[in-house]
Amino acid sequence: MKLKKKNLLIITIILGLSSTGVFYFTTKDNNTADNNKKITEKKSSYTKESIKQIEKLNIKDKIDLNKYSKTLDKAIFSEDFDRDYVTYYEGAKYYDNKNLIKYINKLAKDGTAINEINEIFDKFIEFSNFDINNAKRYLSYSFKNSSYKNQDIVTRVNLSLDKPYYTDTKKVEDDSYIYALVNKYNYVSTSYVPSNLKPLFNISSLKMVDVAADAYKEFVEGAKKDGITFIGTTAYRSAAWQKQLYDSYVNKDGVEKADTYSARPGYSEHQLGYSVDLNDPNYKEKRISPSDYEWIKNNAYKYGFIIRFPGGKEDITGYQEENWHLRYVGKDVAKEIHDLNITFDEYYDLYIAKHN
Repeated sequence: MKLKKKNLLIITIILGLSSTGVFYFTTKDNNTADNNKKITEKKSSYTKESIKQIEKLNIKDKIDLNKYSKTLDKAIFSEDFDRDYVTYYEGAKYYDNKNLIKYINKLAKDGTAINEINEIFDKFIEFSNFDINNAKRYLSYSFKNSSYKNQDIVTRVNLSLDKPYYTDTKKVEDDSYIYALVNKYNYVSTSYVPSNLKPLFNISSLKMVDVAADAYKEFVEGAKKDGITFIGTTAYRSAAWQKQLYDSYVNKDGVEKADTYSARPGYSEHQLGYSVDLNDPNYKEKRISPSDYEWIKNNAYKYGFIIRFPGGKEDITGYQEENWHLRYVGKDVAKEIHDLNITFDEYYDLYIAKHN
């Protein structure tokens, strides 16, 4: 039987190579480069439109088209695209965040490694108060405080609690200051005086911003209906007045202890005119009795007030418990803080502060 030339060639090749156990052959093809390009495009998950954009950006030699990156795919069509960070786009995990590419650029520029970027995003990017300017601090703080939840890490760092008190402080400037956060990291000018102060029950030495003063009157009258008497011992305090108080406490107890219960001048929210300290004249042991405090916890928010320095939150507020110190924030915000059972500091970071 005659064999066709094609079959004879195949048999010869097989017989010649069977002793090695390897079976292969090659063919010469002048279009090999073009074929490889087609294979690459076929294997890639990038669309034709994406590949055209990659070629337009002249970054084909910087990436592996056979290894699809959703983050890179988003980056190449983003106005924030920077060809210097292509490697970061390709290696960073994808997250459904409108600022993802901008965030990667920021971290890459700061010299953050890709694995650190992925860890930062894995842990923190989902939270509404995530701030890219604090991203590396989140990661550092989480290593030192592994018992905290990731949301708490973000909030605490945003509040600067990863730094010593009275360092990297910021000046607060606001139109009304009703929602201003004044604490050991945020201060108001020592010359600031609210323009709309109003006496409490016609007591000239006790004043609050008018809206707070009116709410305080309702608060006191509401307590009286339940058989509780509250009087204000101090409300608005100027920076000069605060300095006298603070200096007297320092002379008595030293700076470290004084800082646990008294604010330095400019760092007291009493200067805003929205705070008042209470006293029950019928209770001799302390300013407020346990039953008074329970009434305050259950009712103050109804009048727009919150307990500014609750017990168990000293590591957030920076001050020891003051069950007599109330801060006016309005009924809606006061109710939210009450229902969430959080401090004003936490509420401020989660719902008032603007984050990048």
